[in-house]
Amino acid sequence: MPFLKLKKNEMIKVFGPMLVIVKKGLIDILGKKAKENEQIIIHKIRSYVIRSLDDTELDINMTPDAQIQAVEETDPYLEWYKKAEEIIKEEPGKIMILGGVDNGKSSYTVLLSNIALEQNLKPALIDADVGQADIGPPGFISMAYPNEQTIWMRTLKPVSMRFIGDIKPQIHTQAIIGKTRELAMKALKDSRKPVIIDTDGWVGDTYAFIYKSRMIEDIKPDIVVVIGNELKGLFKKYEKIGIKVVELPAPTLRRTRSREERRALRSDKYREFLLDAKSLKISLDEIVVSGHPLFMGIPLDPNEITNTVGAKVLYASRTPDTVFIVLAEQPKNIRLDELKKVIGVPKARCHVQGFEKNMYVGLVGENGDEYPGIIEKIDYVEKTITLKTKYTGKIKMIKTSKMKLSPEFTELLME
Repeated sequence: MPFLKLKKNEMIKVFGPMLVIVKKGLIDILGKKAKENEQIIIHKIRSYVIRSLDDTELDINMTPDAQIQAVEETDPYLEWYKKAEEIIKEEPGKIMILGGVDNGKSSYTVLLSNIALEQNLKPALIDADVGQADIGPPGFISMAYPNEQTIWMRTLKPVSMRFIGDIKPQIHTQAIIGKTRELAMKALKDSRKPVIIDTDGWVGDTYAFIYKSRMIEDIKPDIVVVIGNELKGLFKKYEKIGIKVVELPAPTLRRTRSREERRALRSDKYREFLLDAKSLKISLDEIVVSGHPLFMGIPLDPNEITNTVGAKVLYASRTPDTVFIVLAEQPKNIRLDELKKVIGVPKARCHVQGFEKNMYVGLVGENGDEYPGIIEKIDYVEKTITLKTKYTGKIKMIKTSKMKLSPEFTELLME
């Protein structure tokens, strides 16, 4: 257990996992102050700069994988801190953070929030990264109203969530923009300010650049913070329309997460919101099921469809160009061409009962907020759906996705 003495304004960089105990003095981590006898837990995938605000003594309990390093003269931490104080002093309504993967966007979001809290402001944090969600579960845009300082957004609880239904933003850009804007407006209506929006790290191609540009144009933040040289200069044009653009370098030393670590973090978040969830049975006649065309089309008589296709059909519906059917079991022979002729549509799709089991869904409550759930079973004869969820309010709508969750809470892509 190292015992460190730091002089006033001295800095070190720590890489978890470790426990830092302040034996004497005062330290600062991302704007959060820790005084004598306070403890700070550094997660194994996190790294932080610790700055002593007084002559300080630290007890550090660390594993063999943890590290303590000197802060290089080129490290931008003090520049980050000074600029964050300047940003909060301007009292902006909305701040958006842009940057690549592991460039420090979430850390800067926390830094801004902590400084805002220190100034007796009421910040809102919006986590718009559906893949590496920190506040809510993966596949959601989530918002928190922090009332005390923290060093990691994962310690915050969501006050409002919106379901996207995917951990990849690429084909959901407009939905992400719209839901993020919706939460930002809700925060301002709730008198929370500043609203700090942490975006995903997808920035490496033209389509990603256009996506982030549209996000700026639609949400209209007062300040955009761009972290990392790969985006330097790309968003400066928005200063012409009154949006301040602040460009900052990425940290010189930072902890990067492997694909396995990212998967494990997502699994932890699924568990947080779904482990030990209760089963809930709902009548399909009482709710709207959205997202899957099977449930959105016009229902058809399954008995008539059974006679047409030559296999037991439990449920059938049609959209303008496709007929969808759910079969009782995997058929040996099925007359789909005949079905298309009878219904008068060019396409037919069939599913076998149980295809929906373990589908990841969003549940829309009466207040408009959305919550995670998993489909256990659909009884197509009784017209009921059984879900696992921790949400206890009345459900108005179920939004489906193309994701399933395994018993270990890892993602499985549906066929």
